[in-house]
Amino acid sequence: MHVSVATGRQGRAARHGSSSSFGELARMITVFHILPGMGLVFGALGGFALGSRLGTIPGIMCGALGGGVGLVCGRVPFVLVLKSMKRDFRGMTTAKLRAMLRDPGFLAPNALLLELGARGEDLEREMPVVIDMLTAPSRERRVRGWHALESAFPARARIVSDYRIDDTPDECRKKIQRLSIAEQGAAPNGGPATQLGNSGATEGPPSVS
Repeated sequence: MHVSVATGRQGRAARHGSSSSFGELARMITVFHILPGMGLVFGALGGFALGSRLGTIPGIMCGALGGGVGLVCGRVPFVLVLKSMKRDFRGMTTAKLRAMLRDPGFLAPNALLLELGARGEDLEREMPVVIDMLTAPSRERRVRGWHALESAFPARARIVSDYRIDDTPDECRKKIQRLSIAEQGAAPNGGPATQLGNSGATEGPPSVS
């Protein structure tokens, strides 16, 4: 959850625009991505340095082992943060979680949606909130919205696979409109689907979470 911790595949920079894929990828890299890489590199170098005292082959073997150990150790902070968040969520009511999801200052809506799903809650109620994030003027909020969509609504994320976070809000809105069209086609008895700009999601003041 980055915090926004991304459970989605944020490394696919092409989804967010090929012309700025390098910059896009760099902006979405967090300390949770850097630490495993550093662990892998330093673990491999350290293992090779120790193993090479016995010869080249032992050095390579120890380097591979050290890299694996370093990679696992580098993932530990992410796992600890994730467990801490889950612990915090468990002590909250469902109503509190839903209110936090509507708080524009909350940094991990994808993690929160997964918690609601694990409780057996109907995530469809939160789709308007995710749509608001995806079409928000703030780029950072659109990033969180995309992670939320990928995590909790992967089938819908595939419908708008050409969505680009760096597009203008109007362009984002046009692409996200396809979700409403898809929902209308699947709505029982031809019932209405979620309409953009009329989601009912509220934007309260940021709170410390």
